[in-house]
Amino acid sequence: MRVLMLDGALPARESSAGERATFDLIDALHNLGHKVSFSALGINGKETERLPDLVASGVELLPGHGGGLAHLHEVLREPWDAVIVQRPGPALLAAETLTTTGAISLHWGHDIHTWRLEAQQRLCGSVPGHKLKVTALSERRCWQFYDLSVYPTRREADYINSVGGRGAAVPYYRLNSEDLITPDMHTSRRGCLMVGASFHAPNRDALGFAVADILPLLGREARITVVGEWPLEHRAGLDGKGVRFAGRVSEEELRRLHGEHLCLLAPLRFGAGTRRKLVAAMGLGLPVVTSAEGLRGLLVRDGFEEDGVLIAASAKQFADRVVELTTSHSLWEACSIRAQAAVAAVYSAPSFDNAVAEALKRAGELHNGH
Repeated sequence: MRVLMLDGALPARESSAGERATFDLIDALHNLGHKVSFSALGINGKETERLPDLVASGVELLPGHGGGLAHLHEVLREPWDAVIVQRPGPALLAAETLTTTGAISLHWGHDIHTWRLEAQQRLCGSVPGHKLKVTALSERRCWQFYDLSVYPTRREADYINSVGGRGAAVPYYRLNSEDLITPDMHTSRRGCLMVGASFHAPNRDALGFAVADILPLLGREARITVVGEWPLEHRAGLDGKGVRFAGRVSEEELRRLHGEHLCLLAPLRFGAGTRRKLVAAMGLGLPVVTSAEGLRGLLVRDGFEEDGVLIAASAKQFADRVVELTTSHSLWEACSIRAQAAVAAVYSAPSFDNAVAEALKRAGELHNGH
């Protein structure tokens, strides 16, 4: 099958969870025997420093990035068997043109943006009303146009089906053997690891909450290492308070940091989709302390403590959970083993590839009226 992938910009494998998910999809499509081409529609498509990642992935990189609608029409004149469009903006731009091509169409959604923005508005009051309305209308329109809209959780897929769309859940993400290793145990580990860049509002809120409310309860020696891009303007009031910003790191360095820290701390108070940071930590056997919000969509369903994840609702509960992991080697090891087993069963490369194959099959059936 000849598959075209469209997005607003060129992805970088180590830039963000969403962009890593793009490469997971590329790897799965190649493993299933499909020929994959990629084109970027937005102005960021000209970011040439991102080209090596795509070239190394083995995709055919189409020329003319960043041309918007004119470029889209040119690209879609070629004979594609399937077209996969990521995120609401590019998906909405491509929707009507796709209906004239005869190709199977899939909207690869990552998360329901409207849900995330609504939760952000309730908690922070920082989302303009018009942005919420435009995002909601855009997503609804995509769900109506595409043969299948794919999301990482059953909750999202079920909602899309309930409002007249055609939704399916695929267990983003694709864990390889190096993502599922037996960890060194508890003894020499210190501090909490937090993962996520500041451009994503849930990450800014989570770190602010951790520094202001959780860290003081853990004592003067407590430390948090933050991985991801955090420009200086987003570090105001956070740097130098037991917080170390590691910046963007390679996958090898990130695995090393997982091996050094006591736990992944994820005090998320809003968001949507599945949090890759949780899946990655669990795969590497690093215990996770998170909120009920953080567990939404984990393992495609919703996660539970039985999956080896510790849940907290208040700053004191978060601090208590970290202390429990510090003092109880048996709890740490039990969480590590159970969490790794849970994600290996759902997010292993074979499981992900099978789910992608099923999504393509279902989209084809819907496209042909079955």
